[in-house]
This record gives sequence, structure tokens and C-alpha cells, in this order.
Amino acid sequence: MKKHAIIIFCLIILLFTGCSQIGLLDSNDINNTNLQDYPVTVEGVEFLGPPETVVSLSPTVTEILFEIGIGDKIVGRSNYCSYPDGVANIPAVGSPAMPDIQAILDLKPELVITQSPVASIDINELKENGIKILEISPPKNFYEINDIYAMLAMVFLGNKQSDKITEEKIEPLDDALYQAQSKGYEYKYLCITNKFAVATGDTLAGSLLNVFGINVAEDYTDFSMPAAEIAAQAPNLIFISKDVDKSQLDGSVASLLEVDGVTVITIDYTFFEKPTSRLNEVISEIDSQLVAPVEQVTSASE
Repeated sequence: MKKHAIIIFCLIILLFTGCSQIGLLDSNDINNTNLQDYPVTVEGVEFLGPPETVVSLSPTVTEILFEIGIGDKIVGRSNYCSYPDGVANIPAVGSPAMPDIQAILDLKPELVITQSPVASIDINELKENGIKILEISPPKNFYEINDIYAMLAMVFLGNKQSDKITEEKIEPLDDALYQAQSKGYEYKYLCITNKFAVATGDTLAGSLLNVFGINVAEDYTDFSMPAAEIAAQAPNLIFISKDVDKSQLDGSVASLLEVDGVTVITIDYTFFEKPTSRLNEVISEIDSQLVAPVEQVTSASE
């Protein structure tokens, strides 16, 4: 796989399949020097120009907006938005599940962005006051992280800059994944996200960590896999979130952490819960602690 192949493939998906319901132009328009920044349509919401004020109910969205240089347009944020520095100075307006609608109305944003469902009654009240609502689904793989960058870049920066900005910002994660994948890791891994849950095949962690081998929970969903099945799969690489109390794990799972030959790596799972390009830090740190297959190391040195 050539460098940046992940990005190139994702851009092809964006341009030709519209996998995130982005209102992209066709290839003839893209090659047209008269391409206009607006209008754009993202997830069914049309924008005739860049919103000047926004309330973000998603930590991921808040971080990305700062990353692409428009954090100054955020006039309100969720209680869970904590990065980057300075976010605490932005008024908090609750959460998607319990938004402070009056506080949002007082801020008079042009747009509210969420990654979790907001009650219909709250959505209707916001719309009745002329506020647009953009709901972006949480990502479950690299391509969907890329999609989020592309969508936000299109909304706030327009057609002309969106591809360039997206590729530039997603590059650190693309590089980290490529470097790990190129080493040919062959581990059987398990990722413990909390005392009751593991990263199953339908999760973001379950997808990205595949660059290190095979997820023993690949065939399970919703963060759930029977402890007996986990033990039977005998993973030789275990990722465990730093906030997990190992004493509260099921005994058969906890015992795996002490097995000779099993590599245990503590990770900050919040990076997967609030995913941005900073996930490259997690992937690179894991990569630095692992040993690739001997054949791969030998051929690389030659």
C-alpha cells in the first residue's frame, strides 16, 4: 500500500459515492475553475454561506472546528467539550440529551451541531427561532472520521478549500495508521474499554486497532462479548483503558492480563470516544511499544 492510500481511497468514496450525504459537485464541476464555494448541502442542510456563529454539542466537533481555524465562531458548547485550551471560556449549554434551550436561544447561533440525538421538541423550538440543526453521526472507522472533517470544512470554508483542509488535518492519523499497518503486525488483540465492555467489530477502536492484528471481538457488537468467549480466544495483545479498575474485571478476563506472553498496553480510550486526528498519538504510542514479525523486520532492514 502506498503512502496516503487511505486518504486517497476515502476521497474517492467522498467524491463518487456521497457516503456521508455531503452535497458534493460532480467531477466536471470539480475541474471547473469557476467552482463556487457555496451553496453546499451537508446531511440535508443547505448553506448559502459560512455560518458566523455556532453552538457545538459535540467535543469532537468543537475540537475539529478549532483545528481548522474557526474556533472563534463557537459561541456555545456542550458540558463535555474540554479541548483545546480556552474552551472552558465558552458558555456551556448542557448536552444533546439535556440541552439548555433557553441558553442556546439567548446566544442566537446560526447553527447547532450535534453528534447525538436531540429531542424533537427541542429541535422544533430551535428551528422555529431560525436556527439550523446539523446532526453528524459518530464515526466507526477512519473513513467516517475523514467524512466529519470534510463536512465541517465544507460548511465553514466552502467547496474550494474543503478537500485540501481535510487532507492536511487528517494526515497525522493517516501516517500513523500507515506506518503501523506496513509493519505487518499479527497479534490477536482485545481492547477493554471499561469493566463491562470491549471494543467490538462495530466500534471505532475495533476498526482502527486492526492495524495491529485481528480483533478477537470482531464478530460481536455493541461493546459486548461473553467473558468465557474472550478467554477462549486467548488474545496475546490486550489494550486496556487507563481508567479501568482491573480489580472489577471478570475473573477470567482479569487473569489474561497476567498470562506470560501476553502484551498489555494501557491506552487513553477517551481519544476514541472523542475522535479527531489526535488519535495518531494513540496509534503511534502503541506502535512504539510493539514488535513486528521477524520476517517483516528483516525485510525492512534489507
